[in-house]
Amino acid sequence: MSDSRGTILVTGGTGLIGGEVIATLLERGWSVKAVARASDDEAATKRIQDRLRKSRSRASHPEQLTCLAGSITEPGLGLRLSAFEDVSAILHAAGETAFNNDDSCWKTNVGAAENLVDLGTRLKSPPRIFFMSTASVCMSPTHSVITEGSPFGGFENGYTRSKRHAERVLAASGLDVVILRPTIVFSRGVNDRKMARSMLWVIPALIELGSAPVDSGSRIDIAPVDYVAHAAELILRRPSLAHRLYHISAGEGSSATCGEIKDAICRVYPRAGETRLSGGSKKRSARVSPLRQRLEESISYYVPFMSADIAYSNERLARELGPELGVCPNVTEYLLSLLDQFEFQEGIEESARP
Repeated sequence: MSDSRGTILVTGGTGLIGGEVIATLLERGWSVKAVARASDDEAATKRIQDRLRKSRSRASHPEQLTCLAGSITEPGLGLRLSAFEDVSAILHAAGETAFNNDDSCWKTNVGAAENLVDLGTRLKSPPRIFFMSTASVCMSPTHSVITEGSPFGGFENGYTRSKRHAERVLAASGLDVVILRPTIVFSRGVNDRKMARSMLWVIPALIELGSAPVDSGSRIDIAPVDYVAHAAELILRRPSLAHRLYHISAGEGSSATCGEIKDAICRVYPRAGETRLSGGSKKRSARVSPLRQRLEESISYYVPFMSADIAYSNERLARELGPELGVCPNVTEYLLSLLDQFEFQEGIEESARP
């Protein structure tokens, strides 16, 4: 890799991270081949352009952008081998993130890793692969700061299990692979009601329940998507890298506690002040309303991440990229702008489809 701006192929072009990476790359002079699920390239172009219009940068640069219809669950990512001839790197940001669909996560996330490896064996000069994983592949020890050297362990669900195995597949391939592990990612800088709601519905749900089984001092490591894309672009620029694995995180210095997040939420929803934060699971009463039962079941997928009290060290990334990386903002600095994108009742309704 060199700093002369090559052509980057990005999967997940309509997604939260993939779309923001594309917008950032275009803004900074890269040529991009963006891949999205679609019936043909024209339909892929429409979907990706729709996503780019929602980003703060509103990057267009049509001369730098080629949109391709593809599928990460198909051999060669559903593309012709000729599509990779001028590609210096593949940034794989597509994936299944549903916490309640183990089979789909495995098929999509592990299947994509296997297809990337197969692709690498078929190309004469395989490009470097940057694989967007998740820091949550490591969830132990709790109440700690976790570094990139920590082994897989701790809580897992179908999503994190599939990401763990996908990393193993790529690491064992012998290909030129760099693993990027963002922490929880919020959609700062993206004007998209659905994206904001799909993550932050948990807040109205907890307010409606009136309690959360987490300690007020429990840290949650959250990074905004524009910061994640910024870091990814800087990594792509590096001609060589000291490591093959990097957290993109708020780190110990910028992770917020549940209590701090609650205080910020009160400025939008004063009723949040009545929500009790208490560690440990609360015994469910014998009779609960259907709504309460649904909310409790929905948030159960997220409580382990909120209660783990983990920050993911960002020192390795800071050493690699230097001052240009900047400091990851604390989520309390931008959370309110995201909550303003949707109504309280929309969040309650979203809880039916976590």
